[in-house]
Amino acid sequence: MGLRDILRKLGLGSPSGDVQPGVRRARLPQRAADAPTVRVPMGPGGADPGAAPPPAAPSPAVTPPSSPAAPTARPAAPPSVRPAAPAPPPPSGSELGGATQYFQVPLAASRDLVGVLVGIDGPLKGQVYTVNDGDTRLGREGCEVTLPSKRISRYHAKIVHAEGAFVIEANPEVATRNPTVINDDPIDAEALCDGDVIRLGDCTFKFRTL
Repeated sequence: MGLRDILRKLGLGSPSGDVQPGVRRARLPQRAADAPTVRVPMGPGGADPGAAPPPAAPSPAVTPPSSPAAPTARPAAPPSVRPAAPAPPPPSGSELGGATQYFQVPLAASRDLVGVLVGIDGPLKGQVYTVNDGDTRLGREGCEVTLPSKRISRYHAKIVHAEGAFVIEANPEVATRNPTVINDDPIDAEALCDGDVIRLGDCTFKFRTL
């Protein structure tokens, strides 16, 4: 089929069957749309003003602030128990300085101890010697009380304690050349009292009873 036949069939051809150039006979029929299309201008932000508003999101439940809980009482901690500190050791002689020193005498020895000789002059000044019950020999060697001085005889004298009384006796073998002096008096035998001063050779002692 030629172009003219097609135009004539559509009613676009001229009665004479000639198509005049530049002359439009009729418009093509417009195809009906399936549904009318309505275009609505978009609102600000791209939202459609005609559209139904979206459902509002459920607002979060607001919980009222609870009142501050009362502080829970804590049980009292048990008091700490510290071990008792050990007792300090007794001070040594250097720590005592010039203080008076006291020494405990064992019980067995204290039963026989009845007096002391305290050196107050000579090479044995400051020394203390014990006098026991019964006979106590005094001398430079081999005696119950050893007095290390060259001016004292090996066995110089003895002190006798009996029934609560004291007697000092000089060694008769040396009494002439090396006397025993009590309170500045040479003696052979003499009662001895508390506080008497005894001189043997170049050493002087004070006798004290206990």
